Amino acid sequence: MMLIKSPFRDSRHHLIDWIQIAILVFIAPFLLFMQKSYIFVLIVIFLILIFRGLLKKTFLENTILNFPIILLLISIFVSTIWISDLSHSLPRIVMILYSIVFFYGLIALLKTDRLIKAGVVSYLIAGFLLSLLSITGMSVLNVKHFDILFKLKEKIPFIHFNLPGAREGIHPNAVGGILILFIPLFFVLIYSVLKNRKELHEILNSHVFKWFLWAGLIVCFLTLVLTQSRGAWLGLIIGSAVMLAALSRKKNIFIISSAVVSVLFSLVIVYSIGKLDSTRFMVRSAEETFDFRVQIWDIATPLIASHPFSGIGIDEFRYHPEMRYELSHAHNKFIHLAVEIGMPAVIAYMAILIGIGYMAVVVWKTSASRWYGQISLGLAAGQIAYLIFELTDMVRLGSKVGVFFWISAGLITAIYNNTLEREAELGTR
Repeated sequence: MMLIKSPFRDSRHHLIDWIQIAILVFIAPFLLFMQKSYIFVLIVIFLILIFRGLLKKTFLENTILNFPIILLLISIFVSTIWISDLSHSLPRIVMILYSIVFFYGLIALLKTDRLIKAGVVSYLIAGFLLSLLSITGMSVLNVKHFDILFKLKEKIPFIHFNLPGAREGIHPNAVGGILILFIPLFFVLIYSVLKNRKELHEILNSHVFKWFLWAGLIVCFLTLVLTQSRGAWLGLIIGSAVMLAALSRKKNIFIISSAVVSVLFSLVIVYSIGKLDSTRFMVRSAEETFDFRVQIWDIATPLIASHPFSGIGIDEFRYHPEMRYELSHAHNKFIHLAVEIGMPAVIAYMAILIGIGYMAVVVWKTSASRWYGQISLGLAAGQIAYLIFELTDMVRLGSKVGVFFWISAGLITAIYNNTLEREAELGTR
């Protein structure tokens, strides 16, 4: 017997998805500004999952990332047995749960072209606002490399947002790591504007939005330069090279595009360097920074060996006798996950990254919508840049700004699911 799809049921489920996202957006300020509200947020998250399960008969949307995400959550739960004081780790655990629930909320909601376009635009607006907030609230070290930019930064008043965990200002490395998720997407949309893609006509025909794209790209890029995060710079160079090579659809263009991006980015730095002393300072600083990271990795290795499956617990590494509290992480995402959550979490995280990459490639190669392909490419290039950044630095799992990683993954997954549905309707798969 053939089951008839009920329009009423679909509209009811769509309303549930809207309510879920609305609630998650509503409780976001509690996570951001109110340090003692994590229990409240945790209760709300569990209530969302319970009501979603009762009303939609499923707790999670169907994605290829479900298994690694569940494995990651199990690893986090197991790691709590070693946490000496759960109150220290609870904020990050709650933020991880919030980010993952937000990820699934996006996938549930973004099931039409119009909603996916709205989601992408909202994501870019969030990146632009993050750049503006970072310029005013970021604690930038005053070095010799960027005289012009620092003179401009000095004219912008520093604002203390008094965020929990960032009392001295927003950390530049975290800002740099997150901004490289947005910059390739800004570039792809500007490329589409110049190419006059018909599928984007509804949005890109707006002069206001065109100016926003240019403003967003410039502001995000200048903010990234101010962060002085060399890991983020390198990540952006590699991610952009991959993106340009894919846009050109020519294999040999990879070397050319890498060189072009590297030269253009280097001009910003070289322009402000007028003395040999400055160059020596940069080289010496890079060497000292790498040696510092190696020392941290040496501390982490025995801890991984002693707790390979469970880790030592989220946010516990900073309390290790050989660490300082303000260091907070291992300056490598995979090592940090192994230390605090265990090797199963590393496997889960790698599987998540592979899944994101797989979905982006499938959309890029098979989607009948050129719009979907280019947006997936921009998001994937940001993920590649983020991955390179996390090899020598990182945004900790459970950091507030880390939610943008999950939003980016959610957009890619929503586009992938929509592409599969289109192909099923057309009978192409």
